Order: sequence, then structure tokens, then C-alpha cells
Amino acid sequence: AAAIKDDANFKTKCQIIEATLTSIDCLSAATGSDDRALYFPLYTITELSELSEKLDTEIHTLHDSITQLGAELQPPAGSTDPPPTAEEKGDALQKILREASTTRSDTMAVFAVLFVRNNRSVFSQRGVLTKKSEKLQSPIEKTAKFIQENYNAEQNSFAISLFVAVILGAIATFGIYEQWRAWKVAGDPGLYSEQMLAVIEGANAGVKLACEPVTEDCRKNEAIRRYALSQRPDHIRTAAWDTIQSGLIVFLSVFLVLVGREVRIEQQSWRTDWKFYQFPFLRLLGMSLLSGFVAVFTSAAVGLAKLAWDTGFRLTQTQITFMFEQSGQFFILQFGAGIIVSFGALVIMDKHRHLNVLWTVAIGVLSAGFYAGYMMVVNFITYEGALPAALKGVPISQATRDALIYALVPFLFLTLFAIMLEITELGDPKTDKKPAGQGGP
Repeated sequence: AAAIKDDANFKTKCQIIEATLTSIDCLSAATGSDDRALYFPLYTITELSELSEKLDTEIHTLHDSITQLGAELQPPAGSTDPPPTAEEKGDALQKILREASTTRSDTMAVFAVLFVRNNRSVFSQRGVLTKKSEKLQSPIEKTAKFIQENYNAEQNSFAISLFVAVILGAIATFGIYEQWRAWKVAGDPGLYSEQMLAVIEGANAGVKLACEPVTEDCRKNEAIRRYALSQRPDHIRTAAWDTIQSGLIVFLSVFLVLVGREVRIEQQSWRTDWKFYQFPFLRLLGMSLLSGFVAVFTSAAVGLAKLAWDTGFRLTQTQITFMFEQSGQFFILQFGAGIIVSFGALVIMDKHRHLNVLWTVAIGVLSAGFYAGYMMVVNFITYEGALPAALKGVPISQATRDALIYALVPFLFLTLFAIMLEITELGDPKTDKKPAGQGGP
């Protein structure tokens, strides 16, 4: 083997083989059938035992191939066989490289299965994995420590941001409905005329009111209060369903591109060092297309669930048909909503390590602005004059109100997602960040 290493044509290939064999040696101690119980003592089930035995056989076969390779490349002294040619040497090394790469992949796969089934932990005989002061010695201990300390910033930021966005979005949506009701009441006293009549009849019957003395303003305020209480259950229910729809669209749309991006990164087929003046629009759009289709089905599923809830789960075919006739366009147009939110999340995930916090948050806010504008267009297309004219005393139209409600959770999520990703960088080694126009490092 030393003679081959001296040849520059084979040096790189030999280094790859050595690195591959080193990986196998480091992990095989925990995956072999003999020593596996030292690191994963709770997993002795038959399926895993057979897996380890199969891997042992594969490693022994690789060992025999390496031994045979040495004999082929260095014939014994006194042998009359001609020395191998450069082509024969290359073919022999390539064969070993293929076998070693396959064995390494299988070893990593078995270790991953054992590690995940053991709640992402490895049993340490010396207990050093839970002690910061102890120095790690075993390759298995070092590997387990590296995996456990590898914080997935995107996944954790996604979960935290979505959780907070849904809660704040629900509260804000309810507040918008309550404020809308207050504006309507101020501009149309006829809305609480029924409550006003009840207040007057109660006062004539001697029922005491909360305010004293009983004046016209007192009766009016009491009627408005009763009207507000009568509307509150509907506002809570509507706010809940609106938040569920927006939250599910964000969750499924962003989750798909999050997982897809991680897979592409592991395959080394996804670049994050692109420049804004060379914006990879088609690549990001292609990754986001599936999120658009998912958003369509999600909005339709939520609409159907809401209808089932309102009818006490006694749906009829006529009701379902009527729902899709009335809201079919709205469901289909959610395709664009899913693309926008997932597209924005991809840009944030790719560039947050290259930009400062203000630029990263600006990307989130800009994406949310596109989302809100798109929902305004969706409402304009789907409502088709079905909404009443602008109400007296109400500063915004109902279409604008609904667009704001639909955009609340995506806006909060994208903004919080950008902020959380920037916060996670505080634990990373310092990296040089450049202005937005110079996205790459």
C-alpha cells in the first residue's frame, strides 16, 4: 500500500478509503453484535440482533478484501508473476472504495437506528456524557456528544415561532372582531335595538341597572353591553376557526420546505450562499410548489370541519356542495398563500447566517406584506360584491378586515421566525455578516 501512496494518481483515493475505514472503526464498537450491549443495553430484540450480525459479516468481508488487496498489489518475494499495472491498481482500489463506502453507510444506518430508539442517547460506562468536567475518550462518546450538542436552529425556531404566533394571532383576531363590533354599534344603533327594548322594559318593571341614575346614556350603554355579550361567543368561535386555518396553512407549508431543504442539504444539492443579485427564484419557487397544493387542501379541510362542527356533525351532501360552490374559489386561491409563506421562510432560513438581524426581520416583514396583499386580492376576487357596503363609522371595509385576519398568523410567524433564528446564532461561532446586497459570506 505504501508503494501505491507514492503514486500521486492514487493518493486521493487512498485518503478517502482511510477516512471511510476510520468511520467504520469508530462506530462498529457500538453496532457489533458482541459489544452493542455496552452502549445500548436495553435493545436486545431479535430484529436488531440480526441487523448487527449482518453488519458484522459485512465488515469481515471488507477486512478479507483488504487483506487480499495487499497480496495482489505486493506479490511475495520470489514470485514470477508480473507486478500489477496502474489500471489494475486503480480497479482494485475502486473496488475496495465501493465496498468500504457501502459498509460505512450501513454502519451509520445501524448506529442511527440504535441511537434514535434509545431516545437519542448512548449508555456511557464511565458516565462522562452527563459530566462537563470529564474528558471524552471513546470515539462513541465523542460521536454521541457531538450529535447531542448539534442544535437544529431551524426546527426549534419553527416550532417556537409557530406556537407563539398562533396564540398571539388568536388573541389579536378576537380583538379585531370585538373592535369591528364596537365600530358597527357606534354607526348603527339599530343593531342593539332589541337589547334597548329589553332594558327599557326591565327598568319599567323595577329591574336595577348597573349605572345610576338611570338616564338615556345609561340605558344605551347597558343595551350595548348586552349586545356585545350576545356576540362574544360567535366572535370566539370565528376567531378560533380563522386561527386554526391560518395556523395549519403555515405549519404544513413551512414544514414541507423545512424538511425538503434539510434533505437537500444532506445530499449537498442545496446552496445557502447565494447572492441577492443572483436570486435563485426558480429553485425556491420549485421547492414551495408542494406547499401551495397542501394549502389548498388544508383550507378546504378546515372549511369542511367548521361546517361539520356548526351542524353538529350531521352533514348532508347538499350542505357540502353549497360550501364548495360558495368557497371553492377561496380554497383554490390558497395555493398562492402557501407558496408565499413557504418561499419567505426559505429565504429567511438560507440567509439569516449571512445577514444582520434587521435585514433578516425585514425579509420576514416583507414576505408577510406580500401575503397580506395577496389575501386582499383573494378577497376582492372571491367576495364579488357579496359583502355589504362600507358601514358608517367603520374605517376599513370588511374585505380589508378579513385580509388582516388571514395575514395575522403568517405575519407573526415570519417575523418571530426571523428573530428566533437570529437569537440562536448567539451560541454559534462568530461569523462575518454582510449587507443584504452581499448575501454570501
